[in-house]
Amino acid sequence: MASSMRGGIVGELRWTIVLAVMIGTLACSGHYSSRWMETPEMGSHPMSTATPPPSSTPQPTPMPTASPTATSTSSPTPQPTMTFTPSPSPRPTATTTSSHTPTVPTFTPIPSPTLTATPTVSVTAASPLPLVDITPCPPPPASPHLWLARPIPPQANDWISTYYPYGSTAGGEYLIHHGVDLVNREGTPVLAAGSGIVWYAGDDRERVFGPQPNFYGQLVILKMDKEYHGQPLFTLYGHLSTIVVQEGQRVEVGQKLGEVGATGVALGPHLHFEVRVTDPKGYNATRNPELWLRPHSGRGIIAGQVLDRAGHLIPEVRLILYPADDPKHPRRGGWTYASRGVNPDEEWFENLVLGDVPAGEWSVVAQLSDQRLRQRVTVQEGQISWVCLQPSKGSP
Repeated sequence: MASSMRGGIVGELRWTIVLAVMIGTLACSGHYSSRWMETPEMGSHPMSTATPPPSSTPQPTPMPTASPTATSTSSPTPQPTMTFTPSPSPRPTATTTSSHTPTVPTFTPIPSPTLTATPTVSVTAASPLPLVDITPCPPPPASPHLWLARPIPPQANDWISTYYPYGSTAGGEYLIHHGVDLVNREGTPVLAAGSGIVWYAGDDRERVFGPQPNFYGQLVILKMDKEYHGQPLFTLYGHLSTIVVQEGQRVEVGQKLGEVGATGVALGPHLHFEVRVTDPKGYNATRNPELWLRPHSGRGIIAGQVLDRAGHLIPEVRLILYPADDPKHPRRGGWTYASRGVNPDEEWFENLVLGDVPAGEWSVVAQLSDQRLRQRVTVQEGQISWVCLQPSKGSP
């Protein structure tokens, strides 16, 4: 009898241990790491819009997955980590300054934003690097040219994604972006950002406008009525699902050109929008569209430069934007332009742009390798405000 009881107890213990191991394994498999998503109130989404590296063979569009993820194979220097709680709401080149292979995320189509909610932001401990306040410098003698209307109707998502802005590699994860993205459902109308003539309408399998054939997929290029310093100005609308205009046709601002799609190398439905100066076929003729598109009501634009002690522009510096009186709650991250492949504006000579910033007092922080530079800036509705972040020659 005692032997039988001991055998039963040992058997129960064995099953208890097996059950505990199974529960622990399941718990571990449920762990995941997610990137922060800036609030749609600031107009961004995670990378449903990334463009994979160009190759000789057009790459297929991956199928949507249950949730968007983005992973990197590098181990970058620790930066402030942001977690945004959203309630509403890539012009690559073959060269990057990153030391690792760009990765391509999966995606889930994102619904249209609701812009009435207030963002909630939680932030981990800031970088231990010293923080140096920089005295504002006068802006260049530039004239704003915010001529263009939003190429997506306001009933949809007409906000520019800030996750992968113009000139960015998203911190070395992707190739250099030559335009901006507006993430929308497939079939959302795409509108002319200004009046002009349809210069091209079709696909790019034979006529190449990017680094490879079938890069933009279905696209429209408009030659705008307005010129820039006597140079022709063009706007490009890429990854369309359908096109409803023809070459040579005149269109007016707000007229429908086609519909949002995921053609070419797009990973998910979105509009890729570019501004090109002089050469409509020139992949390296782009400018930052956020210095051409009118900001939303009650908002303005921050443009500027991050320089080293010798006065040279520093590429791919991490930027943090937060209210001037609330440094513990950043509202947005960003980067300065990559070193090659994109162009500054001929008047501003900028290497950073933060668009659609609410009017008010803000601080911009540039995180260098040895220190953080901070400058306060006043954003005015419908205007471009200037920052210039440069360490003094005598600073450490």
